Amino acid sequence: MSIQLLNRSLLATVVGAALALGTAGTSFARDRNSAQYDARTAQEEGEANRKGKARAEKAEREQQAVANERAEARADARARADLNARVNADRVEARARADANARARVRADNESARRVAARAAAARDRDQARARSIADARRDADRNAARHQAEQAQERARINRAAPYGQEVSAERHRRNAERQADRNRVENRVDRSREIARERARQEAYRDHLAERQRLARQRSIDLQRANRLAQYRYQQQYYERLRQMRLRDARYDWGRDPYFHTAPSYRYMRGGNYYQVNNYAADLLRKAVRLGYEEGYQAGRADRMDGWRYSYRDSFAYQDGNYGYPGYYVDRAEYNHYFRQGFQRGYEDGYYGQSRYGRYDNGNMSILEALLPVILNFVRL
Repeated sequence: MSIQLLNRSLLATVVGAALALGTAGTSFARDRNSAQYDARTAQEEGEANRKGKARAEKAEREQQAVANERAEARADARARADLNARVNADRVEARARADANARARVRADNESARRVAARAAAARDRDQARARSIADARRDADRNAARHQAEQAQERARINRAAPYGQEVSAERHRRNAERQADRNRVENRVDRSREIARERARQEAYRDHLAERQRLARQRSIDLQRANRLAQYRYQQQYYERLRQMRLRDARYDWGRDPYFHTAPSYRYMRGGNYYQVNNYAADLLRKAVRLGYEEGYQAGRADRMDGWRYSYRDSFAYQDGNYGYPGYYVDRAEYNHYFRQGFQRGYEDGYYGQSRYGRYDNGNMSILEALLPVILNFVRL
């Protein structure tokens, strides 16, 4: 009886303990689940807060980027506006400069035209004065001839009256006739010299007018060379034109009355273009000078084109087209001088362009044409 009671008591105790343990476990599980839920909730709230904060930061960055883009756009717009303003200002200034240059060129051309007209008027006045002088000389010659004829008639009458003294009168008559003929010859020589000087002066005036036109072409040619970046040829042309200008200043001091050219007889004859020409020593020396100077200028022009890497083209050179360097405006026609200057220029250009010495030689640091070529080019025949 007591054993059964003891077993029952133990069983009840075990059951009670089990029940108590189950109840405690259930409560613990509930508590643990609640803690986990709270942790998850807190984690989710923190994640949501982080995501919200990230979204806010992203939105703020996007707004800042938009604001920066708008600021850059405004800055670009201001820069474009400033650039357009500067471009427009530059265009206005360039147009103003172009207009000013055009007006200056027009004024220069007008001034050049006025100078040319003034020189032409002065030349006409000089020609008229020379024509009057020649007419006066002719009238004097005619009066002298009439006086000589009257004197001869008086002499013949006197001879007829003084027949017994025929031999003495005849000698006196011959002497007076010789003096009168010498006087007539001197008058005719003065008239011929005046005519020759008048012709040479007219030729020089025409040459000066031609040089004024060449000056305008030289300015345009210089602009074209700069645009083509032909700097060596540009420098050579500037030097050529300066030498031409200095030569014109020297020739302006020419004394017509003291030049022996006008009473020197022709010494040479040559043929060009199917025509024969006669020249004296002074004109012949001028044509030789034309060949020599043409060669020297051609050599420099050819070397300049070679330095610029330009094609072989001596006809394209301003100096070749001009052909006037060394020409004083008298002794020979300008066309004759130009022809022989270009003959030398062509040969000098070839030597300068190809760096050779086919037609020339070095002389004191400069290239000069071979003297043996001058008779071949000029073909002078002594009279």
